[in-house]
This record gives sequence, C-alpha cells and structure tokens, in this order.
Amino acid sequence: SEIQLQLYYDRVQRRESAVRGTIHTVDVDFQHDFLWGSNQEIIWGGGYRFVSDDFDSTLAFSLHPASRQLHLFNAFFQNEISFIERKLRVIFGSKLEHNMYTGVEIQPNLRLQWTPNPRHTAWGALSRAVRTPSRAENDARIISDSFTHVPPPYFQILFGDHAVDSEKLTALEAGYRVHPADGMVFDLTAFYNLYDKLQILHEGMPYLDPDYNVLVLPLIAENTAEATNIGFEISGSFTPSQKLKFTTVYSFLNMDIKASGASTLEAQNIEGQSPKHQIFFRTTFEPLGNLTLDIRLRYVEELPSLQLHDYVNGDFHLGWQINRNMGLSVVVHNLFHQRLPESRTSLSGLNAPFIQSGTAASEIQRGIYSKITWRF
Repeated sequence: SEIQLQLYYDRVQRRESAVRGTIHTVDVDFQHDFLWGSNQEIIWGGGYRFVSDDFDSTLAFSLHPASRQLHLFNAFFQNEISFIERKLRVIFGSKLEHNMYTGVEIQPNLRLQWTPNPRHTAWGALSRAVRTPSRAENDARIISDSFTHVPPPYFQILFGDHAVDSEKLTALEAGYRVHPADGMVFDLTAFYNLYDKLQILHEGMPYLDPDYNVLVLPLIAENTAEATNIGFEISGSFTPSQKLKFTTVYSFLNMDIKASGASTLEAQNIEGQSPKHQIFFRTTFEPLGNLTLDIRLRYVEELPSLQLHDYVNGDFHLGWQINRNMGLSVVVHNLFHQRLPESRTSLSGLNAPFIQSGTAASEIQRGIYSKITWRF
C-alpha cells in the first residue's frame, strides 16, 4: 500500500489599481492506495482547505464583507476492479465535498474499459461534477463597463448574490482506440454533456448612484440557464520510421444554451465564443540524429460573438543538439500572419439593447526567436 500526506501554505498579495488585498491558504490532503485481493485497487482519502482573505475597497472592485474565512472539507473513495484476465476494468467512486456556500456536494463517477487485445481498447464513463460559487460571485461589486464621456454617464456593475447555487454537469463519454498496424494509432472520443443551473447574467433595475452622480446598470448572476454540449474528436498518428511522425486531430463541438427573456441574447453570445470545427496537423522529422524539424498547422472556425474570422496558422521549430550538453533552436510563431486576433474580451457583460457593448481585441504577433540550452 501507499500513503501520501501533503500540506502547503500559500500567500497571495495583490496591489493593483483595481484590486488590493491579501489571501492566505492552508491546504491538507491525505490519500491511501492499497490492493484488495488479486483484482481490486482501492483509493480513499480526504482533505481540508482554509482560506482567509482581506481586501480593500476600490471604485472598480469591492467585497462585502471585506474580510472572510472559508472552510472546505472533502472525502473521496475509488475502487478499480479487474475481470477476465484484466481485459475488463470497472472503476467507480465518488467525491463528497462540503463548502460554506452551498453545503454538501456529491460527485459520483463510473468508468468501464474493455481491452480484448493490445491493439483495441474501448471505454465509457458516466460522471457528475459541480462548480461551486466563488467568493466574488457571492460578495463582489465589480464595475464591468463604464461610459462617462457621453451623457448620461453610467456604470455597468456586476453584483454578487448569496442566493447563487452550484452549476451542475452530468457527463457521458465514450472512446475507442485502435492500432491497425505498427506505427499507426487512431482514436475516437465523443461526449454528451448536460449542464443544469448555469449562471447567466440578468439585468436589474437601473438606479442613480448619489455618490458618483452616475446611472448604475446592475447585472446579477442567476442559476436560470441550462445547456447541452455534444462533440467528438478524431485523431490519428502515423510513424513510418523512427525519424518521421505525422499527427492529425479534428474536433467538433455543438453548444445549445437555453435561457429565458433577455438572457437568450447572452446565451447566444456564449455559444458564439467557441469554434465548432478545429483541425490540427503536426509533423516531426529528424533527418539527422541531432537535428529536429517540427511543423504545426491549425485551422479554427470563425467566432461570431467575438467578431473573429476563421483562420489557418502555423508554427515552425528547428532544433539542433550540438553536443550532449548544448542545444540550439529557432522558433517561428504565426507563420502565415504578421498579426492575428485569436481572442476578444467582451467589456460588456450582457448584450442588452440599452448597453453599448465594447470589445478589446487580443492580437498575437508573429514571433521569431532562438534559444541556446546549456546543461552542466
């Protein structure tokens, strides 16, 4: 058997213009792994986390109360049973967690794996997971957008809510791997995810803030949305020789988020932030024992909510191992674009008719650099 005990302490201090505060974290984890008979492996354990924070209030960010202590307890159990000369594996277990916001949360899981021979493996899984609310989602006041240069000036403020609940996920996954020949591997994975009690922003009643003489447009997160995500990924690799390898991956994702009222626009906005189709290709070539050429290409479909077009891009890496202790490499990022916007952060939390939505683009410029590595 094997016993693990881990203890750590972490201190984070933020002294920024918008956020100023200190967070202390103490975490203890215990795990015991042992064999039960000839075909069972059992893992159990638990943990405790203590978080103490203290924040100053600023115009853009504040917490009420400014200081809070949080306690998180968890326990888990997992049993792996092998059948039919270890060709069939059944794994089941659960995690039990208690937090100060939503109380007790249970996260069970069940996994099956069938390996009739070394060239074929099929697996499936059914699990439940939760995302518990954070300190900010309960206690924060955050200015997410502001317009003060045109009348009437206003602040768009996101308010935390003590009534917010955990977001819940029920996930069904399946996969299959096959080695049709030496040097060839193909994988197919698929998933069907059901989300319940998702947080989505709702508009509150606008009001006038007498301290700053601005109109406040409140946004409040409520657990009123649900979603269904369906997707799959197909990947394959071909290694014709020890010096050459090809890898290709295609992934598909379909998101369907359901919300009521004005939040329907926000649901559509979230759906349009993830690409439906992505393709990745990589080739690695070692013409000499100490020379490596690595080329990566990728295609990403358009992201309509972020106003980003589909694109094809690539990276290039050439490495030379000069001797046992020294190596030289040259890397080029963004082969096909001088600069490429790959993400865009929404400054407005909600596409409401009376809110002028703004976005801040993040562009990745072409980069060329070299690196020398010396080990001694």
